[in-house]
Amino acid sequence: MANVEVLVNEERGCLTGLAFGAEDYITDMGGRRTPESLEVIYARSRVILAARLAGLQALDQVFTVIRDDDAFRRDAEVGRQLGYGGKMCITPRQVEIANEVFSPSAEEVDRSRRLIQAYEAAQSEGRGTIEFEGSMVDEPLLKRARAVLQLVREIATDVTDFRMSTKIGFLIAKEAPRKQLVNLMPIDFNFEIPRQPAAQQD
Repeated sequence: MANVEVLVNEERGCLTGLAFGAEDYITDMGGRRTPESLEVIYARSRVILAARLAGLQALDQVFTVIRDDDAFRRDAEVGRQLGYGGKMCITPRQVEIANEVFSPSAEEVDRSRRLIQAYEAAQSEGRGTIEFEGSMVDEPLLKRARAVLQLVREIATDVTDFRMSTKIGFLIAKEAPRKQLVNLMPIDFNFEIPRQPAAQQD
């Protein structure tokens, strides 16, 4: 964790994405896991930052309490708020909930469309910042709204370019929508990022 950005940069060409292993981390730290996960918030944020800097997808931590859907949803929502594009799951029910959390809601899509229309109308009038539904909107918020619509288009195209780690059987998609980043084939709990096979020498 201390040099995650350096390691990711060195191995960027071999990585499909990053995943944060909260249980491994807190065990190494000698800490205690809590339902709120405040003890891993720094590391959780550090991993997503390293992934974004390297242009990689990132999968959020496993939630080991498998019979509490509400708690899993809350944990997934925190991961989404931090910027993760998907979540490692243990059960099919977790996959279902994660798909809901990491996919844009109908309200989010509708608001993004209206925001873009309002902003583009303002730009045609020479304005770079507008008020939209009581909030100031400038380029960063416009970029976020466009990202929501792009994700919807990606989900609709049903991208299926998957790479699978033979060690853990967890499907991780490259250039794929978040809806597919939470697909599941549970085999082992030793989560690792799959690497591309080395090029064969002639």
